[in-house]
Amino acid sequence: MMRFGKVVQGVSLGLLGLMLHAASPGDVQGQVRVGVQGMYTSGSAATVDSSFGIGGRLILEVPRYPFEVHGVFDYHFPDCPSSASNCTSWTGVGNVYYRGGGGPYFIGGGITRHRRDFDLVDSPELAVVEEWGYNLALGLLLPVLPVLDPLIEFRYEFYDEVQDQFVISLGLVL
Repeated sequence: MMRFGKVVQGVSLGLLGLMLHAASPGDVQGQVRVGVQGMYTSGSAATVDSSFGIGGRLILEVPRYPFEVHGVFDYHFPDCPSSASNCTSWTGVGNVYYRGGGGPYFIGGGITRHRRDFDLVDSPELAVVEEWGYNLALGLLLPVLPVLDPLIEFRYEFYDEVQDQFVISLGLVL
């Protein structure tokens, strides 16, 4: 049975190769877009219960290919367990999406990095839970407003040690 870490390494190398090829000098005219989003996370790696959060998104559109590269950062507002006085949680995502035919939909996946820190009540130490994973996602980017495009994304994140999570993001892309 293949270990989860080997799968993540293979996917990461494949994504790196695609991103380097997509960023070749002939494609310098690619468009970079930015966006903001709010998100909801199911009971998950981010928290024992569900949580809300905010985040940002950077999109690299490469006109020669029907693909986009998205970088996403989500900051969660989790409920702290009773053993912690304070906790923080964030997720970083690097995805490649297929946007065939220039339509509003996108589908793809990539790598995920999740981290959660706990200030423990009974200890001066900081407890840290962090792990690499991978995700599959689909969504819509609707060009209906003059400058800003509404975005909705559904993402499922897979982890080895922490519980998998389902994320719904709603945002605006410039």
